[in-house]
Amino acid sequence: MIGFGVRPFGASKLRPDGRFVDLCRLLPCLALACLLLAGCEKQLPTEYGRRSGPSGTQSVNGLGVLASMLEQAGHEVSTARWLSPSVAEKADVIVWAPDSTDPPTSAVRDWFDDWFYQGGGKTLIYIGRDYDAETTYWQKMLPDAPEDERAEIERRLQKARASQSFRRRVVADKTDCDWFTVQTGQSHRDLRTLEGDESWLADVDPSKVEIEQDNRLIPAEDAEILLASGDNVLVSQQDIGFGRLIIVSNGSFLLNLPLVNHEHRKLAGKLIDLFDPHCNVVFLETETSSPPIHEKDPQTQTRGGLDILGVEPLNRVFLHLAVLGIIFCFARLPIFGRPRPLPTPLTSDFGQHVEAVGDLLAKTGDSSYAAARLLHYQQSARHETSSGPSRGSTSKR
Repeated sequence: MIGFGVRPFGASKLRPDGRFVDLCRLLPCLALACLLLAGCEKQLPTEYGRRSGPSGTQSVNGLGVLASMLEQAGHEVSTARWLSPSVAEKADVIVWAPDSTDPPTSAVRDWFDDWFYQGGGKTLIYIGRDYDAETTYWQKMLPDAPEDERAEIERRLQKARASQSFRRRVVADKTDCDWFTVQTGQSHRDLRTLEGDESWLADVDPSKVEIEQDNRLIPAEDAEILLASGDNVLVSQQDIGFGRLIIVSNGSFLLNLPLVNHEHRKLAGKLIDLFDPHCNVVFLETETSSPPIHEKDPQTQTRGGLDILGVEPLNRVFLHLAVLGIIFCFARLPIFGRPRPLPTPLTSDFGQHVEAVGDLLAKTGDSSYAAARLLHYQQSARHETSSGPSRGSTSKR
């Protein structure tokens, strides 16, 4: 099983009151620990490159922990799903981890070039899609798994490896763009040595890192190498206009699951230290290497009452409530037909008087009293019958 010790973090900041603050808060790590301890009974969240929503905090491939580190460092964090004038104006730093192995399209690179030339020291962090934490998760779960779960974990591990292998094969053998070159066909490497800028290597134990690499992102010739392992470039930066482009080869030390490793949190802290204080950091969430580009900001539409039926999981809740409502309506279904008046009860029916008196006597709950009243009535009725009216009497009206 994977350990979750949260220790003082190498890139910690100092609060005004003098207390050190760990950039990687305990809450995201505990949320990730619950995922790892849950076993393989439930579906493992694997959405890639998301910062917002449940995917950002629960997925092994999410960026929620990195976003939390940025917030604890004093930066403002938000999310965008397209490129627009408001994003260009607001963002000081854009973090982009597309769920695609293809390099950014020329239209997207042109948008970012214009953004770099706006001034203000804009920074783009591009994270290559050459790593999937799902494979790492099942690899770490397998040794300590119960015997009855090992076969299922092995099956899921092989499935994750096959998916990752297919994703890498769809990239051309050598794909060039203005920012970098994607070089494929390389053997898998587990990197346990680090080289580069001294500020990146300080307080980091390379023997404890768990960085992986298959495809390579070779930066431009004028790029500065910040972190490498032998001839494998991990982090580089190059100046474009008044801004800079930071290329990270993959997310093997920036995604949620890898950040459980203490040394990886240190490296993530080194990346955060490159930012100016109190930046507006925007996470660009896209499934392709070509996010939508809008010349004008899309109008935010207010949801109507019926739009809630299309929101997960409320649509399922309302569906069940609708079924229960239909069942209730059938249970209370009235008898339909032509209306007709009910018969009017006769007030001259003496039997109804007898029934009413009987109901009143029954409500008393006293059988002796009811029997006494009945006997009294019978005696009175016999007395009146035996005496009868006197002869010669006249009735008055």
